[in-house]
Amino acid sequence: MRPLPPVEDLGEGVWSVPVPIPGNPLGYTLVYVLDSPQGPVLVDAGWNHEASWHALAAGLETAGTSVADVYGVVLTHFHPDHCGLTARVREASGAWIAMHRADADLIRGFARIGADALHDRQLRRTAGAGAS
Repeated sequence: MRPLPPVEDLGEGVWSVPVPIPGNPLGYTLVYVLDSPQGPVLVDAGWNHEASWHALAAGLETAGTSVADVYGVVLTHFHPDHCGLTARVREASGAWIAMHRADADLIRGFARIGADALHDRQLRRTAGAGAS
């Protein structure tokens, strides 16, 4: 895994936290931390992997907060490198989660029709082709 850039204070209550995507050439996703009166709000959450979780937690500590303090998570889109840690953040903090209605429908579909059919549906929606 290549080295991550540092956690960066972007000013006015905004931080960027690089969260690794192990085994992926992209290397990392930037999770943004926004100060709010109720606690930090994350823009995206990062890849679901133990190394990613530790990087997110350490980044939040660098920003002067913790996962337990997270008030909310805004997901920009339903890709694993952006939403993978969302459930774990919510479990640790009780944070609310916000996402586009189409992404929420996709998640509901996952529960309703199962992983294989959902994967095929998502491929058709995003890539214009089925799994086969």
